This record gives sequence, C-alpha cells and structure tokens, in this order.
Amino acid sequence: MMMFRRLTTTSLKRNVFISLTNRQSTINSNSFSYNNSISNNRYYSNNNNNNKDEGLTFESQKNQHKIQTTTPPPSTPSTPSPSSTQTPLIYDLNYDTFEKVVIHSVPPVMLICYSHKNSYSQQLVTQSEQLAISNPGKFVVAKVDVDQYPRLGQSLQIKELPTVFSLYKGKVLKQFTGNPPADKLKEWVDDLLSNDESNLNSVAEKFLKEEKIDQAYQVYMQMMHNDEDRVKAVRGILDCSIRKRNMEAVKHMIELITTDYPKELTTPLLLQAKTLIDLQSEVEKAKSTSGGGGEEGKTTKQEIQETLQQLEMIDPKIVENKSKIIESRYHLALLYYQDLQYQNAIDQLLLCIRLDKKYNDEAARRLLFKIFDTLGNKDPIVIKSRQRFSSLWVI
Repeated sequence: MMMFRRLTTTSLKRNVFISLTNRQSTINSNSFSYNNSISNNRYYSNNNNNNKDEGLTFESQKNQHKIQTTTPPPSTPSTPSPSSTQTPLIYDLNYDTFEKVVIHSVPPVMLICYSHKNSYSQQLVTQSEQLAISNPGKFVVAKVDVDQYPRLGQSLQIKELPTVFSLYKGKVLKQFTGNPPADKLKEWVDDLLSNDESNLNSVAEKFLKEEKIDQAYQVYMQMMHNDEDRVKAVRGILDCSIRKRNMEAVKHMIELITTDYPKELTTPLLLQAKTLIDLQSEVEKAKSTSGGGGEEGKTTKQEIQETLQQLEMIDPKIVENKSKIIESRYHLALLYYQDLQYQNAIDQLLLCIRLDKKYNDEAARRLLFKIFDTLGNKDPIVIKSRQRFSSLWVI
C-alpha cells in the first residue's frame, strides 16, 4: 500500500541541503511511502533538548570542514558533471562531501538515506547502483548511511528507512520511503532523468527503444521550449507520430517542417512520413472504389478472402482469372497495412509478385517498397522480407 503526503517548503527548512545553501527548495510533487520501510524515530528521541539548533550546528560544521572546490583531497569526490558521461556516478557521502555531491551536482541526483543494518535499505541501494551503472553519467546515486552520520539523518528529518529524494539543480523534486518494486524504481529514475534539460534527447530515445511512445512524445514536446533542441524535438515528434500512425499529426509535422525547417525536407524520416501519407491515400482510395474483377463493393478482408477462395478454385492460369487474383491480393495487402498487420500485407504482395512481377507496371513491387520505407531498413520484418523479395525477383 502506498501512502501520499504533501511536502511543503516549511517542512524542509531544517534539511541539511537548505542549511548548507541558505535557500529554500521548491517541491513539485507528492511524496509517497512503500509498506516495507521501517520507522526511524530513534533519531528524534532526544531532539527537543539536545539539538534545538541542528541547522545552525550543521552550518558551523560546514565552516569547520570547508570543502576545497578547486583541488579537493583524494578522498573527496569532485562535483558530478557531464564530463563523467561514461562513468557511473555513485558516491558514499559524509559531512564534508554532501554539499559538493548533492547540491552542486550538474546531473540529477538520487539521494538515498539508508542504514547498513537494514536489509530493505541494502536492497534498494543495490538496485539503485545497478540503474546508475545502466545509465553511466546520467544521474548521481548519493548514499548517506544515517547510522554513521546521524546528524545528516536528523537534518533531513528521516523517520523511515530507506528514504529517497530526487534533486535537480539543488532543489528537491520528489521523495519516497521504502523499497519499491524494480519496475517502479526504474520509472522513478526515468522521471528523474527527464528533468535534466541537457539529457532530454537521450531520455526520449530510451523511451522509443522501450516502445513507450507517449512518454517519448511528452519529452520531445518539452524540448520544443529550448531553441537548441528544437530541431531534434521536431524530428522526435514526427517519429512518434509515424509510430503511432497518427496521420493528422504526421501531416501537420510535414507542413511545419516544410515551412520552418526546409533543411529537414530530404531526411529519411521526412521521406518516410511522406510515403506513409501516400500509402494512406492509396488505402482510402481502395476503400472508396471497387477492387476490380468481381471486387466491386467488397472492402473487408473477409469478403476479399472469400472471393480469393472462389477464384483459386478456377484454373489460375487463365489470364483473366490470374489478373483478378492479383488485384484481390493487392487490395487485401492495403487493408492489412491499414490495420498495422505489416507481415500479412507483405505476404500478399509477395504472392502477387510470384504470380506476375510485371503486372500493372510492377505495382506490387512499388507498394512493397513503400511499406519497407515506412517501417525502416532495420525492422526485422523488412530484413527478412527483402531476402524473400530478392529470391522471387531474380527468378
């Protein structure tokens, strides 16, 4: 069971990152708790008498252990930055290194408050480190063992373990307690990465690889607000529209690119978009007209398949009958394509080519290549189908 509570700036004033920076953090989201966290109230049992001015005490400690930002000692990590793009950014924090790693980090930060004595904490730390290794240089995993550094736990108002904060540019974004399922933790990290303006394109591309088209689209829309990223954003939005087969969006993006980004007119992506529109027009035309040769008024796949069964019972070598079969299969391929059944559409076109590859000015071959273009040369269906086409075409 997950519990939600609203964070406020006031509730975080005693946090160490506020006392260190002497400024307030902006909280943009709810915090939440997983039921496998443990209470950590022992850090507050004597606070009323012994630690009335914990923020001031910690500020004085900062002065006593001044961090050298130019030439840090070997034991002090340097401020995380994009220069470490190939290195997992994982740090064990102490009183001296907290400000440099957490507050001044360039990449987003995942701050984990844990205890080495707590198994849930250890599990979360391990999972988080694996995510950092999978995303080298993209975000920081900063770990605080509150048993070793209790004043950090007190200043952060840690009451349950593990407790995790997400931060970007020194500001807290979200917080949770407990050990979430692996998929939820990954989603949380993806959300953290999406806050890094310098990393948005990588985040969007990762979403595309995972077939999370809607999430990728939202990131690309966010990139549109940055002039330097706008061309990449336009490409990404067009790519998402193509993948979703959103014809209206594809048409809109083609118009936008034609008007505002003419250098993109010859890119493979735009050619793919135009081919997709051409194919859609051909599908609509096939639906609104007869399929020819006994196909009049029959625009459903089932009806065409029934017609094909009847035609193939007659001698297919008869020229007129052969033409009707090819036209029926061509029409069926268009309907399969419209329903995103690409393999079935390609199979029908290859059957047309097998019957007569020159029929109607190589119409089946031309349609087949348009489908290849819309899917892209790296698509496994395209790779296998090109091999099948080659073996048919050379016969």
